[in-house]
Amino acid sequence: MAPAPPRIAHRYVDQAPLGRGGMGEVRRVLDERLERPVAMKILHAGFEASDEARALFLAEARLTAGLQHPGVVSVHDLGELPDGRLWFTMAEIQGRTLAVALASGDLPLRRAVDLLARVAVVLAYAHARQVVHLDVKPSNIMLGPFGEVYLVDWGISTLVRRQGQVVGSPAYMAPEQARAAPTSPATDVYALGLVLRELLTGQPAAEGTVSELVARAAEGPPAPLPALPLDQAELGELVHHMLAEAPADRPAAREVVARLEAWLDGARNLERARRLVQDAADMTPLLQEKRREIERLRTEAAALLAALPPGAGDAQKEPAWQMEDATGVVERELAEGEVAYLRSLQGALSLQPQLPEASSLMAAYFRELAERGERSGDPLAAAQASALVRVHDVAGEHADWLAGAGLLDLDTAPTGLAIRVRSLHAYRRRLLPHAVVFTGQSPVTGVKLARGTYLVEIGPADAPFCYPVEIRRGRSWDRVPPGGDAPEAVAVPPERSLGADELFVPGGWFWSGGDRLAADALHRRRLWVDGFVIARQPVTEAAYCDFLNDLGQSEAQAREPTAGPSREQGLGMLDHVDGAYRPKPGNERLPVCLVSWHDACAYAAWWAARTGQPWRLPHDQEWEKAARGVDGRPWPWGHHLEVDRACMLGSTTPPSRAPVDAFPIDESPYGVRGMAGGVRDWCLNGYDRAGPPDGSRVDPRADCAGPRLTRGGAWGAMPALCRLAGRFAAPPDARLLGVGFRLARSWP
Repeated sequence: MAPAPPRIAHRYVDQAPLGRGGMGEVRRVLDERLERPVAMKILHAGFEASDEARALFLAEARLTAGLQHPGVVSVHDLGELPDGRLWFTMAEIQGRTLAVALASGDLPLRRAVDLLARVAVVLAYAHARQVVHLDVKPSNIMLGPFGEVYLVDWGISTLVRRQGQVVGSPAYMAPEQARAAPTSPATDVYALGLVLRELLTGQPAAEGTVSELVARAAEGPPAPLPALPLDQAELGELVHHMLAEAPADRPAAREVVARLEAWLDGARNLERARRLVQDAADMTPLLQEKRREIERLRTEAAALLAALPPGAGDAQKEPAWQMEDATGVVERELAEGEVAYLRSLQGALSLQPQLPEASSLMAAYFRELAERGERSGDPLAAAQASALVRVHDVAGEHADWLAGAGLLDLDTAPTGLAIRVRSLHAYRRRLLPHAVVFTGQSPVTGVKLARGTYLVEIGPADAPFCYPVEIRRGRSWDRVPPGGDAPEAVAVPPERSLGADELFVPGGWFWSGGDRLAADALHRRRLWVDGFVIARQPVTEAAYCDFLNDLGQSEAQAREPTAGPSREQGLGMLDHVDGAYRPKPGNERLPVCLVSWHDACAYAAWWAARTGQPWRLPHDQEWEKAARGVDGRPWPWGHHLEVDRACMLGSTTPPSRAPVDAFPIDESPYGVRGMAGGVRDWCLNGYDRAGPPDGSRVDPRADCAGPRLTRGGAWGAMPALCRLAGRFAAPPDARLLGVGFRLARSWP
């Protein structure tokens, strides 16, 4: 039969040792009266005769018993063994110390700070009762299995009057403690600051012998903390205050509690904010897929409609309509998804206004929105989104983009020509060449320019070749054609290779369409047009008379400008005297009208035969580039409508045609006249609802079937119908008062 466990005192049965300290040992005992295990601290043998040891032991028991706080182990009983050793019992603590938890590396910072906040609460309670612990360190902080936190070992605690001796753990001593100077509640705050510093750095408070540690503590606070992550900076500032050398400069324990809890609230908000950011990040692939799907559906619907013959019935259009309806559904889904995306990020920023990952995603989102606005020709939307990029770009990762700078890379053929780059200045609602911002010689590379449109003057200053360019944010001026792998040099026509009224439009990219106020404008897109020559102005009545007079009588009569089947039966524009055509007096410089597309093509063939050059009508996208330049402006002179700058409804009274040189401001960046007013120009190609696909190369030999496109403003048209992106069409045999033509030819 096993011997009965030894009994300690009259009601306690010894069960196992729990630990040893400087003055006593702690054992697990069973309280037979209450049938529960408790911890019993017993004065070491040999100390029972020491009055000082007994007094200190009793002081610890009574002081601990007087601190009735959940963070202080409760004392149950006090007594004396037959051999004179004192004992007291207290609740047994299960768990591990903070020192063990820190060594294990499995304690998250927020949890550790929460534990220290609860220790600070215990200290605030003790300090309110004029009790100083004097031995705050990780090994005296116990963590229970159910969230309990205890500050233990109040053995050297005292009423605030201890002086003249060094007590405590050297690695966690305040300077006054190491100097045996008077201690105070601020001494505990300093020790807790060292523990917090240890949490932040992951390094022990100090290492060395006892004498080395005491001497080091007496010298003053440790070195300042290294740079901390942004979300820990507040804790670093608190450590700095808690480790102030002068006790009076340290915060009270109550203030430490408040500041730690405030950080914890922020940390909890940070966790919630980061979850919201992750929610937004998880949405990104789906939103991107919906954008791709919208683009695909739009393209396919446009292709289906473009392939239909004129007069196609509803049944033939139905598949395209269904695709357009499906596009609308996906657009609504995308809009809802983007709202959810922004709400997640806005929620994150409401919790953590400076959260870098949320700000970064917001800035990236609004940058994409701004670029979308720029691509679609919506400057207001682009400006609003750009402003929001600036608000959210706290890290400065979009600084270069916001600055709007891009690069100009340019070579010429022939090379080695003088280059002058002029900015365009808005003056009285016109875009005009302004200051020279760069001079050099071709080729030029990496010329940094602010976002915008520039005029590059190539060649001699007294007779330069003008070449407009558009500098886009963070990009180089693109000279690589579709399908190409190297930039093309700008072809510069040799001297005297062009006639007085012939203008060269160099090949390259330009913005087509994108003007929501223009009639039947295409969606904004970038197109490549090869270099071509275009007439400065429309064909005049005088020039057309030369053509008619060079034809046989029957053909001339067939091609005479008239609103009826013949000049006798309709409105004749020309005089016919002695078998020759001539303009009515004063009409020599008026643009010819009432000519059909077939007449215009016949004139082009006649002029090509006379000059030996391949003259033809311009493709409508050649016309648009010649009119708008490269930046997609709505009017030849810039972005603002002024009715008196072109021959349109309201510019003359009564409305009438004007000579081709009567409105000099109606001139494009390449010098082409009469694009916003006068007469519309017949174009070579037939009407195509979809137009060339984005990023494609325009083929001027496009199909000429069906109604033919006409482009430009007209003397009898309302200003809204004179915007350069507008498209119109008419049967090729139609003769209209507002339609004439001008010539173009490919280069070389």
